[in-house]
Amino acid sequence: MTTALEHGVRSVVDRAAATASRLRRARAFHPAGVLLTGDLELTARDAAPAVAGVLAGPTGERFDVLGRLSKGAGTPGEWPDVLGLAVRLPGPDGTARPVDLLFSTTGNAPVLRCLPQARADWRAGVYSSTMPYRIAGSLCWFGAHPDPGPPIPSSTEALRLATAAAPLVFTLAVAAPLGPWLPIARLSLTAAPGEPGGEAFDSMRNAHPALRPAPRWLAALREQAYVGSRRGRGGPPA
Repeated sequence: MTTALEHGVRSVVDRAAATASRLRRARAFHPAGVLLTGDLELTARDAAPAVAGVLAGPTGERFDVLGRLSKGAGTPGEWPDVLGLAVRLPGPDGTARPVDLLFSTTGNAPVLRCLPQARADWRAGVYSSTMPYRIAGSLCWFGAHPDPGPPIPSSTEALRLATAAAPLVFTLAVAAPLGPWLPIARLSLTAAPGEPGGEAFDSMRNAHPALRPAPRWLAALREQAYVGSRRGRGGPPA
């Protein structure tokens, strides 16, 4: 984008996100969710060594994480929606800012991984990072594949009940732009007692230093949407 065009588009995105957040008195995107706790275990470090390094925690191959499953548009009850998964990992050295990875339900084929798709079941279909990351000179997508099991209707109440009874398990995977998914870790999440799911995850502010979202202009627009959403709720812009 040219500088003037980029500035104009970012301004529109900012105002739209702020207005949506102000009208609904909640975050503009993924307002309804369930906070979860769990752990992540690396299972195939050799499949993608650079990505495994990003996922590695200060305690080794297995470490505690925070998660959130949410409805993108906040549709009521069991209505279909673009479902989201957010995962907070420990910072690279265990003391730095944590790392947030965000996923949404998308198509599974390489050309569909950037296209959000509405689902009516928290276990149905793949969750993708929706945009690739550049790491160690290569592009890769992150994906999360739910383990098979009984359907969990796409309401936050059904999700809370299901994850209080048994963990919801995902296989985390990475893929080259046109390549297959390569499993690399197991993620197990359980509902956090008494938590409303309001934790703010932000893959732009809480980014791993080795990950560079691509393309940069799209990442900039995503970041501006986060800024607008926070501003609409009366929060700090950064």
